[in-house]
Amino acid sequence: MMEVDSVHSTIEQYIKPPIFAPSDYITRIRQARPQKPYDVKSIHYDFFLNFEEMESNLKSIRPGKKKGDPVVVDIRGLKYLSDGSVFYRLRHVDEWSVLPQRRNNQRNGLVSPNRLYRSPLKITESKFKHLQELKMFYPEGLREQIHWLNTTYDVKEIVITENGVPTLEDGLVDIVRLDYYKEYLEQVLLAINDGINVTGYTAWTLMDNFEWLGGY
Repeated sequence: MMEVDSVHSTIEQYIKPPIFAPSDYITRIRQARPQKPYDVKSIHYDFFLNFEEMESNLKSIRPGKKKGDPVVVDIRGLKYLSDGSVFYRLRHVDEWSVLPQRRNNQRNGLVSPNRLYRSPLKITESKFKHLQELKMFYPEGLREQIHWLNTTYDVKEIVITENGVPTLEDGLVDIVRLDYYKEYLEQVLLAINDGINVTGYTAWTLMDNFEWLGGY
């Protein structure tokens, strides 16, 4: 428990606004411990299992049965063993006690749990629009600008000489920048499919950005 509390406390110092996207949390968590960054793993819908279908699923983890006995909120520690045994204690200084095994009465023969979800969970249209409003970037704006230039001026060719984003991420795992280029290049491709002659796109910056610090 102490290790978990320590990790949580360290991360909390970096989880501060502004947070625009889930990838921001990944960046902040990695930065919370620079010398030995935390290993952040993304969990997808197929990670979750439905243990409620299992015959061995616990119906309750309440230590007592009758009125006046300890209840769930009185538990200060739980310990699970690979053989299915569960132990509890009401104080951190107490010895472990066996938790009463009140199991579900299902008889479906399942020895391993099924997937809880068969596909990604859908969100409502209003929720999706709200999430888009929270985004730091507006890729659709690049396509709109290309259309504006094409209709406002008599241009034969459009070359985007600089487009990119600075991030706080270190190393090669740069999720924010990857997402940025993917979404903006998709908009450039859509503009080309619209019939506009976009012939070039230069990323800012491809390798470095020394001019700000180095003075050149």
